[in-house]
Formats: sequence, structure tokens, C-alpha cells
Amino acid sequence: GFQKLQDSRSAAGDGQATATSIDATILLSFVELRVKEVCEHVSEVIKEKCPPAQVLVSCIHFLRDCFKRLHAMVPRLLTKLFMDFMSRTALGAMKAIFQAASAHLV
Repeated sequence: GFQKLQDSRSAAGDGQATATSIDATILLSFVELRVKEVCEHVSEVIKEKCPPAQVLVSCIHFLRDCFKRLHAMVPRLLTKLFMDFMSRTALGAMKAIFQAASAHLV
């Protein structure tokens, strides 16, 4: 993935404006794919392990801190991707909590 990004940069040396727009498109695509991949992996681990709320919040804070430098380069995209991830994570955690609570009622 990253090698393709570097190769396309060196190949598009003639038109500076075109190269810049292509670089931006490739960068956005690369970042989107990798961030989604990381978020999916974390989501799978969360579903598998069902950590307590404090651990879940700590994990999300850690992931947010890891994405800070990337956020400086592509703030809109990263905000959207991270908010989607947090929304899915919160919904999944809420469902797990209510399932556990309902199991104790029966």
C-alpha cells in the first residue's frame, strides 16, 4: 500500500498540479483503507473479548491518540471514520450491556 503511494509519486513527476491532486487522492484512499482496517480489527477484538467499559474507553482514547498526526493531514476524513467507529463501538457495547442485563432478569 505505502509502496504504491511512493511509486505513484515518483512516476507523476511532469505535471505538478496534476501530481498534487493525484497524490491527494491516493493519500486519502490509502488512509481510508488503513484506518478502516485498524478499526475493523479493533472492533473484532472488542466483540471477541467484551471488555469492561473502562477498558473500552481507554482503548478508544489510545486509538484516538495514535491517529492525531494523521488527523492533522486529513482532518475531515479521519473525523468521519473515527466517529463512525465510535458510533459502532458504542452501539455494540450498549447491546452487550442490555443483553447481559436482560439475561439476569430472566
